Amino acid sequence: MFGVSWLLKRASTRAFTNWMNESLALQGAAMEGVVQELFSELVVTGQRTKSPRVIAMMGLTGSGKTAVARRVAKKGGGVIVSSDTILLCLRARGMSMDGETRIGVHARLARFLLEEGFTVILDGDYVTPESLDFVEWISGYSVGRPIYIRTVCDLVIQEMRIMAPAYLEGSIYAHRLVWNTLPSRAPPALACHLEMMRRIGFHYDFTR
Repeated sequence: MFGVSWLLKRASTRAFTNWMNESLALQGAAMEGVVQELFSELVVTGQRTKSPRVIAMMGLTGSGKTAVARRVAKKGGGVIVSSDTILLCLRARGMSMDGETRIGVHARLARFLLEEGFTVILDGDYVTPESLDFVEWISGYSVGRPIYIRTVCDLVIQEMRIMAPAYLEGSIYAHRLVWNTLPSRAPPALACHLEMMRRIGFHYDFTR
């Protein structure tokens, strides 16, 4: 007998799938240009395989997600799709950075790479319910279930990384792409800490 939580999850996933399919059907030329630009840059970094997989990273800022993703890509020939890179690319083009645009570029890019035979490594903190739905959706274009890698770092070391001026330079926090309501003189580390506090609860729920 299926429980209520399972039925709600199925309904949520189905609704997300329908929304994704409708959203991708409405993408314009500008978004297509971003996808093609990123695609051409990424295909030269990976190796094609007959069994492309989806690997999703999890972890707070400074916990080592990108470093681990690079090691996985180097060993297995996967292609890293960074959520931060997509945001910065949209900003550079003066395009909307709302959720629908970001997810649209993200989904189209990952799908193209999988269809071309590349394992996709999603470099971001894929721990919120919406991001987990996205991982499940995009894994439909791959072979097998998605693989999740969660990075955990000593809090002292993590804090030292975040507080280092060079660490967040040029990042989504430095460009006010997260918590952009903060005063212009507020340090990027403050925006980073606020975002981390918002996400800690999701990590706790995931590990229970």
